[in-house]
Amino acid sequence: MQNDLTDGVKYLIDQGIADPKRVAIYGGSYGGYATLAGVTFTPELYACAIPYVAPSSLITLIESFPAYWRPRLVPMLVVHGANDPRVKKAESDAIVAALRDKGRAVEYLVAPDEGHGFVAPDNRMALAVAMERFLAKHLGGRAQQHVPAELATHLASITVDPAAVIGDKGSSRSRPRRSGRCGSYRPLRLRSPDRCMRISSSMET
Repeated sequence: MQNDLTDGVKYLIDQGIADPKRVAIYGGSYGGYATLAGVTFTPELYACAIPYVAPSSLITLIESFPAYWRPRLVPMLVVHGANDPRVKKAESDAIVAALRDKGRAVEYLVAPDEGHGFVAPDNRMALAVAMERFLAKHLGGRAQQHVPAELATHLASITVDPAAVIGDKGSSRSRPRRSGRCGSYRPLRLRSPDRCMRISSSMET
């Protein structure tokens, strides 16, 4: 399958459909693994990546990269649900820590009330905002600049500072810095006058 993804991207580039400098790869669950595999084995194809609830056994591979390979490690927005029964959060912690320690651009979202994929409307809207901003930053293009204060606050509450992540490779446990009601990590603060809030499900309508 990974070869199929690679061939598909190359075909779109060869046909002039895709800009070779502005290709992102995104996938969830096994697709998240495929995302990690894509940027590991064919990093020249992608400008950035979003692995979503991604299982991984690639940590030691990333950590083994020599310094001259570092430009091949693309920016990543790693997304995870803290209660995921299939992919332990420690795996995403390890990915974030490995990329951070290699000096690569990495952002991290952890929803404390989600499992294998986001279900709650507030988490899904926050993820959409984060993805749009991330892709605009690394691929170019537009992103919505202003969002409701409640949404901005909620996004801040699930945004994890990579510097606070402790990746324990080879272990199913991690040792996060706890920060109270806003989740298990110290959240990055976005400019908003509100405290940690939940978005009403009525915002969907």
